[in-house]
This record gives sequence, structure tokens and C-alpha cells, in this order.
Amino acid sequence: PPPPPPPEHPWKSKPDPIEFTKSCTQTLLRVPVFPGNWDVSGVTCNGQSLDVSWRARDYGWIDHIRQVVPQVVISGEGKVASLSVPLSALTIGKDEPVIVGKQRVMDMYSLAQRYGFPINITAAAAQNPPPGQPGANLPVIDWGEMLWTVKGTLEPLLVVQVLDGPGFRIDSMDAVWNNGQIVWNLEGTQYVKP
Repeated sequence: PPPPPPPEHPWKSKPDPIEFTKSCTQTLLRVPVFPGNWDVSGVTCNGQSLDVSWRARDYGWIDHIRQVVPQVVISGEGKVASLSVPLSALTIGKDEPVIVGKQRVMDMYSLAQRYGFPINITAAAAQNPPPGQPGANLPVIDWGEMLWTVKGTLEPLLVVQVLDGPGFRIDSMDAVWNNGQIVWNLEGTQYVKP
């Protein structure tokens, strides 16, 4: 018998990357990142929520942070605080046709070079048939996946706007406070034609 139809393209159900990035960065602007005597220790955004965590300084008291961030959750003997802010629903991407992997990788490296940000692109592990099943009658997967990361950018929206293209999706963003600036790390998947 002929193989079953290929599974749905995964990029079809992932959020639009530009909207994802804007939602994360704009939500962070509404969070009081610097409550008195507490240092921000991490920011993570996964498309559903923006999660911010803080560590208390020597005189960082729960009372201080609760005055500024009333919804905060305290843990770690009163020295760790966290806040999870749900993001508004994001527009889901579309099932656009993707381009050949080698060409897309070359384009992404070229754009990163031109705009001066570091990018790392690696092929995702190939999907093997489940053990004990003959490979002859499995659905044909008509795409490949490249995992990409950009670390240490001050301009996450610029990076995503520059790299955006068919099958380009962002999976998560995280940020740290470094030398007086919020520095972002981005991770995502670039779907390609094999």
C-alpha cells in the first residue's frame, strides 16, 4: 500500500516570530524589573508567558519587592522571587512553502554577518522510524529542521526581522542584566526543504 500522507508541517502551528518577539519585549517593559534591593536574575519568554526572577541583596526584603510587584511569588528562604505574566494570544504562523536548507543557512549566516550579530545553526537530529516497524510504509516527512541560536543581542526584534523568512520560527527568548543592559538570547527552528 502507498505510504500515509505526510504529517502536518510543524511551522504551521507556531506563532509568527516577529509578533512573538514584540510580545515578549513589550510585556517586559510593563514589569518593574528593578524593585529596591533585589537584582533581576533571569527573564524567559516561551510564547505563552514571560517569566521574571529576582534574587535578594543583603537588605532585599520581601516587603520591598511586594510593594513594587504585588503579584510576586517568593521562594528560596525568602531570597528568590518570581513573576509569570501571561502573554496575549499570538497570531499563529502560516504553512508557507520552505526553501532548500543549504541555501537558507547560507542566507542566514550572510544576514547575521551583514548586521553584526553572532548566529549558530545546526541540523536537528533526523527522525528515525520507531523500532520494530518496517520503514517502507511510514509517512514521508517532506521537511528538515535547522536549530538556530543568537546569543547576547541588545536588539532581539531587529535580529528576528532580519532573519524572518518562510519556515522561520522562534521557540524561546531569555534575557539577563549585563553591564547595565538587558541582553537577549534567542532560540528557534528554521524549517527547510531537505
